[in-house]
Formats: sequence, structure tokens, C-alpha cells
Amino acid sequence: MYKLILLTSAAVTSLFGSIYNLKPIHITPDVTCVIGDFNPPTKANKGFVSNMCYVNLGDRLVVLDAGPTYQFAREFHALMQHDYPGKKVTDVILTNYHDDRIQGASYFKELGARIIGHKTINEDIKKNPGKFERMKHILSPDVLKGTKVIPADTLVDDGYTIKGSKKMLKILKPSAVSEERSDIAVYSPDDSFLFVGNMIFNGRMLNYTKHSSVDGWIAALEKLAKLKAKYVLGGHGSEYDAV
Repeated sequence: MYKLILLTSAAVTSLFGSIYNLKPIHITPDVTCVIGDFNPPTKANKGFVSNMCYVNLGDRLVVLDAGPTYQFAREFHALMQHDYPGKKVTDVILTNYHDDRIQGASYFKELGARIIGHKTINEDIKKNPGKFERMKHILSPDVLKGTKVIPADTLVDDGYTIKGSKKMLKILKPSAVSEERSDIAVYSPDDSFLFVGNMIFNGRMLNYTKHSSVDGWIAALEKLAKLKAKYVLGGHGSEYDAV
């Protein structure tokens, strides 16, 4: 007689060990984040160089960026299940198309989550295949196992809202281009929390690329500042107090 054993992601992480040893920071009772390494991707940091968060909307969890690998996403999900056992991740918001932010999305897609990005993100992914080569040259096959790039399945623009039973999140597109065309911010009015991805770098120089626009970046920051959020977390760096 065979017995079917179902394992939660937390149990799987416990059985097979942790690669990333994520340390959650509770910015508010409903907003939890992990802070990436300040350096570029290396074997030591295993590609975890960007900040990621999840938000409890009451009846669901929403993830803000999916991380650099499938394994990262699985361990990030285990954190959520520790605090909210059995609560479903319904949405993953990708704040731009970079490899350190989107390569864990397929894990959450397997859980049934919607993968949300700006209306330009899939085109950016398609036009910039070289962006997804660097991790392959740095990380071991064990770390990269299961990792693949998938497109967003829900494309949005400024003002898109995700509503939960307790609160809501609003996706903002404050200018056409800042660092990238696909840059978006996520705002939780009830938490006075603003997640701005690569529109803000804390403690280091901005990453200006061939796609970037100084004027667009300034316009985006001016618009976001008008929200007067109490907590603002950028894509890189550990500071999140707005003052």
C-alpha cells in the first residue's frame, strides 16, 4: 500500500537545505522584505543582489520581484509559509526585466500565481537575451537548477490595482523611461510603503544604461515623492525610511 506525502515549500527547504539563508525584515506587520547583497552577482551571493518583498493583502500574498533563481523563489516562498501557513500567493509583480528580479518567476507560476509586468516587459526580455547569460557563467548548476526565463502573463500600465480582503496595492508607472522602459513602482497606501525597484539605488551610484533617460528618471522621482510614503525601499541598499 502506497502513501502519498505532500510537502510544503518550507518542508522541502528543510529537507534539502537552504542555499540563500534569507533573513526577513518586517517593515510593517504586512510588508516583509529581504535585502540583497550590495555587489554584482558572484558565486558567494548566488545572484541575490536585489531587494525583494511580499505583502499580505488579507486573503492573499503578493510578491514584489521574483529573485534570481528558481531555488531563491522557493526559499522566499518558504518564508511566507512560515508566517502565513497555507495562504496563497496570487500575484508576482516584476518591477523590470533584469535577471536578478525575474528568473524566479517560473516557481511562482507553478503555484498558480499571475506574473505581472509593465506592458513593455516582454518586449524588453525578447530584445535583450544577453541579459540572461551572466548568471549561467557565475552560478553552479545546483544553484541554477530549474531556473528559466518566462514572460509576464499580465501586462499593465500606470494605476493598475490589486485588491485583497484587507488592503490593496497600486502599480505606478511614473515616467515612460527611468533606468528601463519596464521600470514600475508598487505602492501600499495602508502601509505607506513604496517599493521602487531600480528607480532608486541606496548607497551607490545609479546604473545608467543605454536605455536610460535622465529626464524620465527625474520626472519619476518627483512624481513618487508626492506620495510622501513613510517607507521607501529601492532595488538595492538596506535603507527604507523615507527621511
